[in-house]
Amino acid sequence: MTLASCTTPGLVIGILHAGPRPQEFSLSRRMIDRGARVDLLDVRDIDVTVCDGYDCILNRIYTSTIFEQPRSILDRTLDVVRSLELRGTFVASGLLSTLTDHSKLLAAQVMARQSVRTPKTVVLTPDMVDRPPFLPAVVKPDVGAYGRDCTRLETIEQWRETVRRCEFTTPWICQQYAQPVGDVDYRITIVFGEVVFAYRRELANGWPQADGSSTKADVLETIDRKALELALRGSRAVGAFNNGVDLIIDERGPIIIENNPTFGFSPGSWKIDVVADKIVAFLMERALRLDSNRVR
Repeated sequence: MTLASCTTPGLVIGILHAGPRPQEFSLSRRMIDRGARVDLLDVRDIDVTVCDGYDCILNRIYTSTIFEQPRSILDRTLDVVRSLELRGTFVASGLLSTLTDHSKLLAAQVMARQSVRTPKTVVLTPDMVDRPPFLPAVVKPDVGAYGRDCTRLETIEQWRETVRRCEFTTPWICQQYAQPVGDVDYRITIVFGEVVFAYRRELANGWPQADGSSTKADVLETIDRKALELALRGSRAVGAFNNGVDLIIDERGPIIIENNPTFGFSPGSWKIDVVADKIVAFLMERALRLDSNRVR
């Protein structure tokens, strides 16, 4: 689906989706306003052989929420992204980011290998019911989002009860709980290697509030610079050009809890304008560096 074309030569951007949502339409319109041609590309029927002309394909498929969609969508997404990258198409974010978005265990392993601080994470199996690797701990599905089935455990009794309830037909993981200093966590948003937003969110006794509500405050100018540096390093480690990094600051400093390479936003939010500006500016500069024939 082509939303608009430039009247003069310019950027050509594709948005890869598995059914466009309001966020994708809003982002498309903002980039069109800035002179780009934008095509919505459905991963289910895309022909990668006709995608060589794109300056960039933005991958907006939430592989962390694949439990809401057929498994075939994940397999198809991996095949498409792999094929695009093999053809030399710039995909943001690409295969590594897609894989680490899907699996929290893989993301933790990849970051740990590159000395990016993140909680120790291990596979949870039924035979661990009497042998917690550490306490306090967080038990969660390896594939999931929105805090679904995520539980903090502090005692051996809580551990046993939770592990017995787990349905091991799908993978589960266990993470060492990191205690925040102050009852807050942070969401740091990165667009093509630049921090654009940083918000502090209130917790309830070191845990996200049960009703999902949380008071947010802009801390871009005041947050510890080490937190921003860690968010950038973590994004590079998992191959995420665009990323919403969830982190806390504990007694040892910042620690990444989770990456969100397909971060969401409200369709009418002013943040979309900022994100669109950063995307178009980065891709214009990149096209010029590559001496693109479409950008003069």
